[in-house]
Amino acid sequence: MILGLFLPLLLLVTILYLQLKLFIMMFSPWEIYGPDGVPPIVLKNCAFVHAPCLAKLFQLCLLTSSFPSCWKFAYIQPVPKKGDRSNPSNYGLIALLSCLFKVFLIYPQ
Repeated sequence: MILGLFLPLLLLVTILYLQLKLFIMMFSPWEIYGPDGVPPIVLKNCAFVHAPCLAKLFQLCLLTSSFPSCWKFAYIQPVPKKGDRSNPSNYGLIALLSCLFKVFLIYPQ
């Protein structure tokens, strides 16, 4: 009887796992990694191992409307625009996020 109460949640996590695994496989492995130090190529090459744990973590994040505080950090990287590289105004900034947080943000929930 108790299993019947949790069966829809278990099915949701299973579906999330399968979708997440496919999504991670499409992720670009050559992106620069952020403060978590997890290279995207590791996540992609081991998607079958990481996807079940990430599915549970993402499901918990969605249920509690929160996410780990370590995902709030980012590296800021200056990127040169066209023009004189010695002029500071010719640089734009990009934020290098945690690889896991990037998957969580981009994944179609």
